[in-house]
Amino acid sequence: MDLKFINATIQDTESLLVTVNKFYEYLAEEKNEPFDFKKSSSKNRRYIKKFLLQDNRNYIVCTRGEAVLGYSFISIEKGNLHLAYINEFFVIPDERRKGIGYLY
Repeated sequence: MDLKFINATIQDTESLLVTVNKFYEYLAEEKNEPFDFKKSSSKNRRYIKKFLLQDNRNYIVCTRGEAVLGYSFISIEKGNLHLAYINEFFVIPDERRKGIGYLY
């Protein structure tokens, strides 16, 4: 996992890796086909939301431009799944939306 976000830190690497593995297993069961992060379609985002909602931890799914404080963070960018725990308030730049935060 290549984390490029300013002020994002991993608090518990092991549990995050377990979460990623669970995520891939869930997608394999739901779709019966490989998951293509590069597509990032609305259907793919729905799978992500369903997975996060059934997990008992407090995750928030967002894209660049979202400002979040104190949540585990999952983002899809350039085909990579990024996870981190955000312990400071920050905004990830989003050229398309001029820094306005938004959720999937």
